[in-house]
Amino acid sequence: MIGHESALERDFVLLQRLDPAVLAIEEQPVKISWAASDGRVRYYTPDYRVVRQDGTELVEVKYRQDLRANWSQYRDRLIAARDWARLHGMSFRIATERDPDGASAERQAAGAADARPDRPSTPAGLHRAS
Repeated sequence: MIGHESALERDFVLLQRLDPAVLAIEEQPVKISWAASDGRVRYYTPDYRVVRQDGTELVEVKYRQDLRANWSQYRDRLIAARDWARLHGMSFRIATERDPDGASAERQAAGAADARPDRPSTPAGLHRAS
């Protein structure tokens, strides 16, 4: 079972499980550290790591209203996550209620039309998407 801390995260996980391009998903996959402007070390844990057929991404799931209201608190940690992901050959994105799975309309349509293919074995520590 893949955990979630909000209804939006629940919906995100469900959409990932329905996407035939998703091979695996892991909740709170890594603890990222960075030096804040005050010199203190800060930590941030992204919500999910999603392994897709075309690459791996770290994902933070947030309501748009929360992002707007608390942007000054989130900005540095999200930049740290983006930089960490790039350094490790991944992408980083923020999923919101407007586009919770981050998919284009074309990918969503293609995914809905195709049956899920058999999946190779899941990398250690990750949950199978199906």
